[in-house]
Amino acid sequence: MASDPMKRLRGSPSFYGVVATLLLVVFVAAALFFARAIRVEEQEHLAQNDAIARSVAASIEAREHGYLNVLRSYAGRFRFRESIKRRDRTEALTHLRQLHQSFPDLDRVFLADPAGTVWASEPESPENYGQSYAFRDWYRGVSRSWQPYMSEIYETAHERKPAVALAMPIRDVDGQVIGIITSVQNLDTLRTWLAPIQIPGGDLFVVDRKGQLVFHRTRAGADHLADYVDIPVVRRLLEGHDGVAELENPVDGEVSLSASRWVPALGWGVVVHRSKNVVLQRTRTLILAAAAVAVVLAATLAGLGGLALRNERRAAAALATSNERLNLLHEIDLALIAGETPVTIAEAALPRLRDLLGVPRATVNLFDLKAGAVEWLAAIGRRRFYQGPRVRYSLELAGDLAALRRGEPQVIDVQVAAPEPGIRRPAGLGRPRVHGGAHDRPWRAHRLDQLRRPTGVFPPEQISIAKDVAAQLAIALEQARLLERVTRQAEELEQRVEQRTTSSSKRSPSVAGRKRTPTAPTGPRASSSRV
Repeated sequence: MASDPMKRLRGSPSFYGVVATLLLVVFVAAALFFARAIRVEEQEHLAQNDAIARSVAASIEAREHGYLNVLRSYAGRFRFRESIKRRDRTEALTHLRQLHQSFPDLDRVFLADPAGTVWASEPESPENYGQSYAFRDWYRGVSRSWQPYMSEIYETAHERKPAVALAMPIRDVDGQVIGIITSVQNLDTLRTWLAPIQIPGGDLFVVDRKGQLVFHRTRAGADHLADYVDIPVVRRLLEGHDGVAELENPVDGEVSLSASRWVPALGWGVVVHRSKNVVLQRTRTLILAAAAVAVVLAATLAGLGGLALRNERRAAAALATSNERLNLLHEIDLALIAGETPVTIAEAALPRLRDLLGVPRATVNLFDLKAGAVEWLAAIGRRRFYQGPRVRYSLELAGDLAALRRGEPQVIDVQVAAPEPGIRRPAGLGRPRVHGGAHDRPWRAHRLDQLRRPTGVFPPEQISIAKDVAAQLAIALEQARLLERVTRQAEELEQRVEQRTTSSSKRSPSVAGRKRTPTAPTGPRASSSRV
């Protein structure tokens, strides 16, 4: 009894709704956990990128600041400064040559007057002497406030290669600007010392104040200078918004986790980036594997739950069928005890038997072995009982009679079996049917169930139920037959008693008269009798 509420709970739709809700909550919680794990890993990689960007920016600034200090030290030399004041090219070239040999990373070093006209360079290029380069960015930048200035990328006049120029004013002891010393570095030279910097799972690039590529590992040359000018991370950097962000790179066609740092002393920006798909590939793989395992487990649990539910329903259906079967047999027993007639018992049992077995029609037949015919005792269709004269047909249509006596059911396609001439075929015989086993008795009447299905396939459970009901109805027939015999014998005995009583009553008057008039006594007895 304690399990009945649980069974009702499991059988109710709300129970399965609660289970589905719990599974949904678990999946949502898992999804939120995985999403948070992805965000945490993104933040971790962004922080790593920012640290690398800071380090690279500091390294670049320190290196270029070192070159600036070298230029300052040479500009402070007395003899070098005097040669500039006198425009002594020979003396000035001696110092420039020494500077170039000491620092080969400086591809070219030249001197210009305050107006921007070049008059000495190392390596020497006499064709450029006397030309004004006041239009160059390096001159406009340094002459704006007469402070050291790193130029934008430009194409050199001598080698026709992209380069940057670091320009510094040279002042006399009184602070007056007497010239400009400029060191030129080709981008290929910058590449040689920036290329060894490796970013695990990503890369870096450097842009100037116009967004042109100072360094990129794969996009080199004048044709690729402006490739990244319009990408979001460069635009943010030029607008003064450095930091970390998840931004799309339309040039490379990917979403990157980027960290950018601006180097104000040089007017350069450093960007460290990693592809989001590459960075999160391991985590996503683990998540997909976990999700696949979760789906497999959920599917397995769902399958096991469905199997258990189906088995439970099957068991419940089997139990209900068994209970209905027992109730049907019990009602037949009660009808037997109550002394109901076989027809009444059969008509009461057939509707429930039909519904229990799920068949459209059911019939109880009597076998007339002497006449070789079968007669309907009771029959029910889909909606009503058969009402009318008893239907009779040949015993040959009932299958193997010997097998029926052994209790073996017979499945017969009566549609192909023609009745004997003069014997009527019942209207319901046009479908396959099964007969329950008949009892081996030397009686005129034998009883069996007849079930009809359109498919002709009868499960063993149906046959078993039909046989049990057939056995009970056979007992009812036997009891009815015995009752009929006892009743008939009682009637015959009563008739005999009545006949004897009648014949005895016809002879009784004379005998009674003689008994009422006795012979008068004589002698002393007579007198004593009278007294």
